[in-house]
Amino acid sequence: MAFAGLNFMNFVERRNFIDEKLREKGVEKKPLSADGFLEIWSHYDKDGNLTIEEQEVDDFLNEYLTSAHAKFIEALSDAEIARIKKAYIQGLNVEEGGRISLEYMAKLLPVELGIFVLFRAESRAKTAVEFMDIWKRYDKDLSGFIDASEFALLLKDLLRTGSSPVEPVDLSKARDYAEAFLPFFDINHDGKLGLNELARLLPSKENFVQLAVDKAIKLDALSASDVQQLLDKYDRQNVNGTLEGNELSAFVRDLLATSNNDYSADMVRDFEEVILKACDVDRNGSLDAKELALVINSIANAQSGDPVQNFYHQHSGKKS
Repeated sequence: MAFAGLNFMNFVERRNFIDEKLREKGVEKKPLSADGFLEIWSHYDKDGNLTIEEQEVDDFLNEYLTSAHAKFIEALSDAEIARIKKAYIQGLNVEEGGRISLEYMAKLLPVELGIFVLFRAESRAKTAVEFMDIWKRYDKDLSGFIDASEFALLLKDLLRTGSSPVEPVDLSKARDYAEAFLPFFDINHDGKLGLNELARLLPSKENFVQLAVDKAIKLDALSASDVQQLLDKYDRQNVNGTLEGNELSAFVRDLLATSNNDYSADMVRDFEEVILKACDVDRNGSLDAKELALVINSIANAQSGDPVQNFYHQHSGKKS
């Protein structure tokens, strides 16, 4: 397992100490995402080797505690904060060269969040385009699901994607991650994992499609530079000035995420067909900048209600 060899219960006790103190002060916790934790970590892990200097731990904890808990510093006394930091620092697993690993510090977080932190730090797949490329390798029957037995292989590819040259990843590491993730993804224990669930493996950055739609609604239309910036966010595979294949799938996935957190691979494929039918003016199976602008502006100009669903029903001929 990725967390092997660490004294987990000590960390649980330390987290519970923080929670208890905050409850005494009537302070509600402000949750910190995996991406938020990694952003703080990156302030100290400058070379990206997933370790920080031993002398940086105090600064890291100051920033983490401030970010992770609403009004934390204001709610607790200096003595209480010092006690918390001391509890975390006691028994640090210092590696050779006086460095502390991300694997160790991720134990500050609840188990599920800690696993996501470690995986995202090691994953080479940082974009939706890369993710969709790998997803389609395994969803060969276009069912919108993969078998749990394939999960480790998919994770192995995610850990390898984007490296140049491609570095081999030990399959046992991918299997460890698969074993850790399965309880969070296969909730109904049917051995099937869906696109929407596994998309959580991607960094939860701002949704660029949502930003574009919001801007189009406010301004009635997007500028040419706005459209080009949006296209460039997804034109990562072929880099030919159009969205096609996995690039188009990634754009549609993010478009559906603005409307429905429970989308499926079938919905992505269906919506791709509707978009191409409605906005692929030259019928070449891809979207250029003008056609992408047509998609965004058509959605932004939809009548009241959910603009994405309105666009779909208007151009698909299907009723809600």
